[in-house]
Amino acid sequence: MDTRIIKGIIVAVVLAWSIYSFTQGNIGFGIMLLLLAGLAGFLVTRSIRLIIAFISLRRGKMESCLTWINRVNPDRLFSKSRGYFYYLQGLTLVQGGGQGSLTKGEVMFRKSLSNGLRLDLDKATAKLQLAVIAISKRKKREATNLLSEVKKLDKRGMMTAQIRQVKDGLRRI
Repeated sequence: MDTRIIKGIIVAVVLAWSIYSFTQGNIGFGIMLLLLAGLAGFLVTRSIRLIIAFISLRRGKMESCLTWINRVNPDRLFSKSRGYFYYLQGLTLVQGGGQGSLTKGEVMFRKSLSNGLRLDLDKATAKLQLAVIAISKRKKREATNLLSEVKKLDKRGMMTAQIRQVKDGLRRI
């Protein structure tokens, strides 16, 4: 049986117990169970291993991030989580360096964009990485198209320095 189904059943039972506690007059215990059901519901839709991989990536521990990513089975993830799985794999492959890893990173970023990333900043980061890979492969037109998409996605101006650096690299081609 799939673990998501088991977790969903546990969430339903805890939620029913919370409602029962409210009807019996145990308001505090009912609120605690309601919060517990919310936490368990969050864990049903998110992969704990992906969350830990994101945390280790933020801390700069690439080896730890890779070990947690390798423990994830992408077939058992929801489509949005699968997009972030491929996004993390692409980031770790590009950080590793080498031409073969750039090609694999490009495949992973394209898969992440097709599976769907929620945040515009994540989409912009993936497309910026694809633009850098296109520049390394001397594909100027593709890189300029990707950079224009990155500019549209970067509404807060957080990536202007990176965009400028990629444009400078584009001029050298």
